[in-house]
Amino acid sequence: MRLDRIPDSDPLRSPVDYILRIALNVAKDCWRAQRRRAGTSDIAELLDISDETADTVRIVEARSEIAAFKRALAELPLRSREVLHHISLEGRTTQQVAASSMSAHERLRAT
Repeated sequence: MRLDRIPDSDPLRSPVDYILRIALNVAKDCWRAQRRRAGTSDIAELLDISDETADTVRIVEARSEIAAFKRALAELPLRSREVLHHISLEGRTTQQVAASSMSAHERLRAT
């Protein structure tokens, strides 16, 4: 707890009162923290709120992000695009992609 904040040279006048005060402060902190947390019913109410405008905005933003991703992808070198495709779309591991994309010369050097 916070007993380490009291210098050794200062004796406690009433150790029992000090410990009780600490316990009360901890209890108050816990109570305040519970009041701040949203309950499950509060969260359920928030999730039931629907806003069609927000959905439309999200769709437009998502389309814009996809277009930006496609442009960035097109700028990558062919080999980088292939590696990204194998890992993210085919689910291959980086080791599998590295092994399959090594040239004959690179394979000879690795052995």
